[in-house]
Amino acid sequence: MRKLRLVLLLIIGVLSTAAVFAWLSRGVWFDSESARDIAINHVLLKHDALKGLEIPSSWETRSLVADPAIPGLDAWQYIGDAWTVNVTYPVVPNPTYTVEIEYTGEISFHWKGTVDQARTVDEKDFSATIDDRTMAWGRQGDLELTMALDRTVISTGEEIEFVFNLTNKGSKTVTFWMGPPFFDVHLYDSDNALTAKWTEGRGFPEYIKQITLEPEETLSETIQWNLYSYNHETGAFIPVKPGRYSISGVWPGETQIETTRISVTVN
Repeated sequence: MRKLRLVLLLIIGVLSTAAVFAWLSRGVWFDSESARDIAINHVLLKHDALKGLEIPSSWETRSLVADPAIPGLDAWQYIGDAWTVNVTYPVVPNPTYTVEIEYTGEISFHWKGTVDQARTVDEKDFSATIDDRTMAWGRQGDLELTMALDRTVISTGEEIEFVFNLTNKGSKTVTFWMGPPFFDVHLYDSDNALTAKWTEGRGFPEYIKQITLEPEETLSETIQWNLYSYNHETGAFIPVKPGRYSISGVWPGETQIETTRISVTVN
């Protein structure tokens, strides 16, 4: 027992705190490479548009931590073909990994989420560029909402075209009743504060419609918006200020669906 304690003390004297922590807990949690692979598999399985993308057989690996001897966070970057994956995690027992994925090819996408020790993936942000349109996804149950933008950089007053698709991804027919608007767009500022909605200040016909979607059937609509906000006191529309914003698509049904956000720039 004394020899074992002496060995441990010698190890602690030579290795950094972070390294000892990882060494003593080896086998308790999976590593950043596993978190990378779990996140990639989740993305490819969840998003039909990305199926068929090839995963690199080897990765170039480098540390993103300037001084690995300082305990706290650890971060690694993995580069292979068109993939760049950053994995960050606290140096604690059984950490939750934050994974950020960039893929640049004929289809390009950005994904960010977390992977915990139960191998549960929580998707925080996802957008993709497909056929020159930037897309975002959202889902509740069997209903999947996609929003596609024709541009992400505009001048003040210029309109963006939004194409919405609400698709029944389940195996059973779904029916619901609702009236217009059937879709909405939310604009968030750089502080993530909701600053405008497409539907605000607009008039819509007052009627209720029965909507039935067979499996894989889609409800679609295209709208245009210049991102102006509505002043409820004056009834005027206010031009958006130049800067960086983010946009999400919304289906305002009984169970609201909101897509992940897409970054936009107003000049």
